[in-house]
Amino acid sequence: LHLNFWRISLSIFFPVLLIIPYLHTAALAIQYGKRIMPEEIQNRFLASQYIKKITSPQDKIFVWDDLDGCSIYFWTGLTNITHFRVKYCFLPKDSMRLNYRALAGDYKLNQKSFLSDLNKELPIYIVIVNDNWFGTDYLEKKAFLEFFDILEKRYVAEKKIGTCTIYRLIP
Repeated sequence: LHLNFWRISLSIFFPVLLIIPYLHTAALAIQYGKRIMPEEIQNRFLASQYIKKITSPQDKIFVWDDLDGCSIYFWTGLTNITHFRVKYCFLPKDSMRLNYRALAGDYKLNQKSFLSDLNKELPIYIVIVNDNWFGTDYLEKKAFLEFFDILEKRYVAEKKIGTCTIYRLIP
């Protein structure tokens, strides 16, 4: 179980980490990104560069993503408001892709812990990554209504970059 998680994480992010040293500036990074990054990774990178420009180092964000959200945190240099990094921590097994079902734990307990973290400090930005054509899956919203209610009531969609929608906290 634990070994599969690391194997999946390494297979996804190791190629990305190999190219990071070559991306010296945002302009150069975008130029390289268009040539060598798959579109889904490129969207995350471009979203992170947008967020990096409009935030300060002490700001916190949250990324709702089925890939390990660490890439956006890494590229922005910002901190996650919680220790949860993948949206599947909050979802029942039947709403997950097959390759993530091994990661499933007590999703209700995880939701409760995450909502507690949110109540302590709302992030300045929330990034929702939708890798399907229809937006955030209905089953995801249904499984975690409390989070999506907070998103709808306390945030406004500020920018869409490919599959990434960036929501800003309403002051």
